[in-house]
Amino acid sequence: MPKITIRIKLAMLSIAMLSIPYVGFQYLRETERYLQSSLEDSLSAVSGALAVSLQNQSALFRNSSDNALSRDPIFSHPLNYPIHIDGYVDDWEGYLQWADHFESSGRSTLEQRKPPAFDLIVGEHEQYLNVLILASDESSVYQKGGSFDPQAADTVELTIYKNDGLIKSIFLGTAGPGPITAYDISENWDFSTTRNPIANVFGEWRETLAGYTVEIRIPLDLVGNALGISIYDKDVGFSESLKVSTMGEQIAARPNPLLRTSAMLQQTIQKIGFKKGRRVWVINRTGQVLASTGTLVSETKRGAINFIHTWILPIASGTFEDELRSASRLRSAEVLLALSGQASTRWRSSADERAVIVSAAHPVRSGNELVGAIVVEETTNSIQTVQRDAMAALFNKSIGVFAGVSLILLIFASRLSIRIARLRDQSERAIDQHGRVVGSISRSSASDEIGDLTRSYSAMLVRLKDYNAYLESMASKLTHELRTPLTVVSSSLQNLDSTTLNLDQEKFLDRAREGIDRLHNLVSRLSEASRIEQAVSNVEFEWFDLAALIRGSVDGYKNAYIDNRFELNLPSVPCEVLASDDLVAQLLDKLIDNAVGFSTVEKAIEVRLSSNDDEYLIEVKNYGRQLPEAMQNELFNSMVSVRSGGHGGDLHLGLGLHIARLIAEIHQGRIAAKNLDDGSGVSFTASLPRRGRHDPR
Repeated sequence: MPKITIRIKLAMLSIAMLSIPYVGFQYLRETERYLQSSLEDSLSAVSGALAVSLQNQSALFRNSSDNALSRDPIFSHPLNYPIHIDGYVDDWEGYLQWADHFESSGRSTLEQRKPPAFDLIVGEHEQYLNVLILASDESSVYQKGGSFDPQAADTVELTIYKNDGLIKSIFLGTAGPGPITAYDISENWDFSTTRNPIANVFGEWRETLAGYTVEIRIPLDLVGNALGISIYDKDVGFSESLKVSTMGEQIAARPNPLLRTSAMLQQTIQKIGFKKGRRVWVINRTGQVLASTGTLVSETKRGAINFIHTWILPIASGTFEDELRSASRLRSAEVLLALSGQASTRWRSSADERAVIVSAAHPVRSGNELVGAIVVEETTNSIQTVQRDAMAALFNKSIGVFAGVSLILLIFASRLSIRIARLRDQSERAIDQHGRVVGSISRSSASDEIGDLTRSYSAMLVRLKDYNAYLESMASKLTHELRTPLTVVSSSLQNLDSTTLNLDQEKFLDRAREGIDRLHNLVSRLSEASRIEQAVSNVEFEWFDLAALIRGSVDGYKNAYIDNRFELNLPSVPCEVLASDDLVAQLLDKLIDNAVGFSTVEKAIEVRLSSNDDEYLIEVKNYGRQLPEAMQNELFNSMVSVRSGGHGGDLHLGLGLHIARLIAEIHQGRIAAKNLDDGSGVSFTASLPRRGRHDPR
């Protein structure tokens, strides 16, 4: 399992601060809903206030030519630019969706064929009325020769009021695609002789895949306030010409009234001065637009581009598809409710779904009569911009706070880890592998828990060092204290030996001598250990051949331990070392004595000398009983032994290997014991530096 440090834990805890921007974002969502509700209420209040201000101007909601309500009016769009009369629809792109559709249900009495139909758009610019006719026709039939007969070719008829109040018809025909000529027919019985060309009416005829397009320009003073349009559809192979009109079959009775925006209403709402990005519509009771002002496009503040901000909340789009930009009538749900007398609001997306539009409609009454409605619209771009700015500020500040707090926590965790690591290192260096106190822990002046722990460890280490010093001096104290009583007992036994004793008394005296000898042996070993510890500063080091020393010592062991066999493995070259030859010989004696005590006579005790770049390694390997796992690190401490002395044998107090460890440490070496991998015995290894601390080179 990977180690999880305090720094990692604190870093993980600092991630919890990310809940701050999350809570802030949820707050922004609630704020967004509040702002949306406020925007809806604001638009409703504006539309209601406008409706109240216009309720006394009901006359403005009625068109001056609207004296025949049974007729459907034709809306004349106010154009912002002149129309190029060329038969193409490019100039009408913003108005095509508001075209009026007319279709005849009449059929030829002789043959069945598709009835004629056309779409109509009318617009005004300066002193001209522009007309676009998009006719559906299976085949085009043009005027032939110099004759002109509306019944014999495809023809467009304009029906207007004359100045004297009489109906007047203007026919437009052509011998082929291109410019068309307008004729005033005085007598319908003979089109060829009673037609008079009209010079101030221009037109262009152009064929399309579905039929043909006719574009016409007429002076406003010629049209007046009413206009009716009919087309005659003559198809090849059919004798009759079918007719479709804006007034149905009653076109000759009265042309359609022209419905125009009200200049008075336009001026009235423009004087109010609405904020940019808000649009106002004034409509009559049939939904026709009488006046409008404002635009939905507002100036959008462009902040710094940040993909995270954009991913969470897209930038408010300053450009989007406004499907009502050139509307001639409004028939949406909130408008229909307002025209039925009920104020309402509606949320909708733009056609390209790049903006959300809120509209509020309020009915306009004149007394008990409903004369029209006010519609106020605005996008949510301002809300989205405010929300995005607030989110960006919240995000940036949260990231700043998160980074700052994380850095502070990291510094705090690092300092905490350093202090704990320093305490750990001092603790490890203060006590060596044998449990002796060899260093100290500096007392900390910090007032926190780690400072208290450091001071407690320092005080505990001082007490432990004093106790270890007491234990280490116990051997020399015991040696000093035991010599005198042992001498007294020995002299007493010698005096008893000079007297005449019976057989039982002699046996007890022998046992007493044996005990005294063992006690003398114990005191000698304790004294030996004390001398070695005290000789550290006085020992003299000199150069000698370590291999020769080991060879001579092993030759002596063969004579001393005749029941054991020895195998010696030495390098073929001299092994010069700067050390104390007497102490090294004692170290080897202790290792051999331990090996003899545990080895079996069937296998030889192996002694090997090897080297590397830094040190010589003396290895003594014996085959027999293994060391307990728990004793391998404690074996070289004082008064520790895995051998037990029996009756008549030596008492083993573990001082031999303890002395061997002291000798190795005097030479800045080390000693270790381990069980053989195959479980057949134990290996002891002592190391001596190739260049000792007293090496003058």
